[in-house]
Amino acid sequence: MIEHLKPSPFLLRQAMAETGTSPGDCVMIGDSVTDIEAAQAAGTKVIAYANKPGKRQRFEELSPDGVVESLVDL
Repeated sequence: MIEHLKPSPFLLRQAMAETGTSPGDCVMIGDSVTDIEAAQAAGTKVIAYANKPGKRQRFEELSPDGVVESLVDL
């Protein structure tokens, strides 16, 4: 259903429920604004992956737990 797509936290919450994990035990790595919004709505930590020019500034405005420009930095 379209209402379950990001930025809805539905899929993240479903994954946590199915794996028996809590939001505090999770971190999402995402490369879009909706990824960050979904993770924050689900109560998980979120690392923004700024894989293209201009993304770092957009992501930092959303206050993710971290921002990386390379997955090697993880």
